[in-house]
Amino acid sequence: MARSPGAWLVAFDQQERIAFDVDSMMAGQPVHELWDETGDCYIHLFPRSTGKGPSFRLSSSVFASSASLTKMAFGRLYSDNTLADQEPGRDLSGQFSIKSDGSRSTRQSLEEASGEVHLHLDLRLNGNPAPVPPKKSKNTPISEDAETMIEMRNLFGFLCGQALVATEKRFTLFSIFMRIAEHLQRHEFSNMDSSTFGEVASSSFDSYVNELQLADVRRSSEKAVEMLLLGERMRSVGLYNEAFTHAVGKLEDIKRVAPTTYNAVSSATQTRLSRAAMDLEKRIANASATCTDFDMPSIFSGIMSSRTVDERQYVNFDAWKSSFFTTRKFIVGYYKALFGSWPPKPNPKKNQLQSPGLSRIVLLQLYNDLSAVYDLIVDHTALTNRTADGVSIEERSTDPPRIRALRHVLSEWDRSSPPVKPPMPFDIPNLPRSGEPKISKKFKSEDLVKVLQASHNPTSRPTSFVQAFREFERSQAKGCTIEEIADLRYGQWIFMYAVLQELPLLVVDAPSIRYTAGVEYFLCEASRGGVPWARDAASAGRSHQWYGVAGGAGVVSLPSDVIENSIEAIYRRSHCWIMAQQWSAENPIMAAAVEEQQRAAATDLVPPPPIGSPGLRVDSRSSSPARSKRESVLNLGLEAIPLPSGVSPDRRVAPGGPASRPVSMHVSDPAKTFDAILADVGGKPGKKRK
Repeated sequence: MARSPGAWLVAFDQQERIAFDVDSMMAGQPVHELWDETGDCYIHLFPRSTGKGPSFRLSSSVFASSASLTKMAFGRLYSDNTLADQEPGRDLSGQFSIKSDGSRSTRQSLEEASGEVHLHLDLRLNGNPAPVPPKKSKNTPISEDAETMIEMRNLFGFLCGQALVATEKRFTLFSIFMRIAEHLQRHEFSNMDSSTFGEVASSSFDSYVNELQLADVRRSSEKAVEMLLLGERMRSVGLYNEAFTHAVGKLEDIKRVAPTTYNAVSSATQTRLSRAAMDLEKRIANASATCTDFDMPSIFSGIMSSRTVDERQYVNFDAWKSSFFTTRKFIVGYYKALFGSWPPKPNPKKNQLQSPGLSRIVLLQLYNDLSAVYDLIVDHTALTNRTADGVSIEERSTDPPRIRALRHVLSEWDRSSPPVKPPMPFDIPNLPRSGEPKISKKFKSEDLVKVLQASHNPTSRPTSFVQAFREFERSQAKGCTIEEIADLRYGQWIFMYAVLQELPLLVVDAPSIRYTAGVEYFLCEASRGGVPWARDAASAGRSHQWYGVAGGAGVVSLPSDVIENSIEAIYRRSHCWIMAQQWSAENPIMAAAVEEQQRAAATDLVPPPPIGSPGLRVDSRSSSPARSKRESVLNLGLEAIPLPSGVSPDRRVAPGGPASRPVSMHVSDPAKTFDAILADVGGKPGKKRK
């Protein structure tokens, strides 16, 4: 009876086991995939007393981030006094000679060592033979010593990017990498702030994550929490963030199917998961209140219900309300026909849904459909004059009465429930227009089609929902005057705007999430704060960015995740804001303003001018109140400042950079001469220019 190998190579989507030659390794022969003829370090798995030779030959740079292995390999050449306490210095180019991961100085010392280097590992072998397998067993057992050696083979194979070896004891990728993480921790692999295990280990694990698709946890709650734990143990920000977002979406299922693994996750991560799950529940509740039956009474409780507002003499609010409810009826009917019911239920004859209710897939389809209609009828030449506080008082008189009333209604909706929603950059529709002087004239069928088509943007996406909306719009406008058709458009717009503004907090996925296709749970919650495994969890592994404050001369440094996960940033990543950026880029005035801002901010080694300063002006319009408010809508109050690495406007160490790296002082002082800069680098007084 043929037995399966006791150790085998691991591959993605493996169909059969490819045997690993354990016997040759146990006999002291070199492991060919870990034998580099150009390597400077011989690695011994067996004690000196056995007389067996080295098993691996590698470049010592692969373990340069390990303090203990470096000491074991180089002995007296490695000294805490000469390396650990070494102060970073600069060469004449102004570059630091020590990288942020602390490995460059070690690597330089290793390169200075001459001759062969031998690393003897204390593996504590017991010499016991492999157990005898049962007669009916198809497995080939291996000894405890072989298990120990395979673990070390996997450690160095991991550092070199080789295939890993599985055994009956550790046959899953999760268990293999968890053991590798233990060895990395035991041998003191680390960068400067302990946010990773060093450059080699970090880049190698990223490659494994990509090739083995470790971050694809969509189909298994157990794998989701395993990869979350593995992300912590392997100090992988990418894997941790991906698994975290997926874990939030199915947290209750994780606690049910994998309680032991969940309890092994750090308390900091568990707290983050609980808080993110609570926030997700609130978002789902808000969206459900709006989209379950599209009942939005707050829209009609403000200006539209008032009998005394000035706008009422120009605006037929009752017609708007009637059009709103007609549109609501059309939407519900469309999705009932599509899914079989609304809210949808799993129905093999109608849909492929696995979970009932307003899932991520359902709300994504609703959002994408309404976004397509938004593209069809939006006026993308009229940038809003609204802010999150409502209609700008200074510009109330510049809008026609109907537009002013519409924006008032939209602002009331944006502020009707927390969180307050930022107004869409382009927030009014194209209105049907007629060349006929008589506004009371009712259109014939062929003329009606022309009028409606003229109010549509030709670049919009042709979808089945858009086609259904066109037919619905045509049926509603039949026998109407141009004014009545405009009132229909206003009501349709209010409905569409309200739903589109409600959904981004759920349907816009967290930044950098890769595996999203087919996921029914929501992927909108990202991990916030620094990595939980670092010494300074609040800042390690957390990038910072300098931002200019719109309308002022100040700058502020904020963690990137705070900005990326803010309400404003989420909306900025949504469809209406993305399209606004594209449409603004097509506007020569706006495009010139953006180009000028980028040019000014990118000036080499010169601090950026204050936002709103004359250096950013394109023409007289750029300094007008309307212009500044429009930029505020698009930029949401903060403008990222692209600065060179290690440079900050306040002369401090750049956030997210290594703690030992000072800021280039000549950047903060533009008056300093080049001689003075070189003098600072060399530590000598500079000569003044004559």
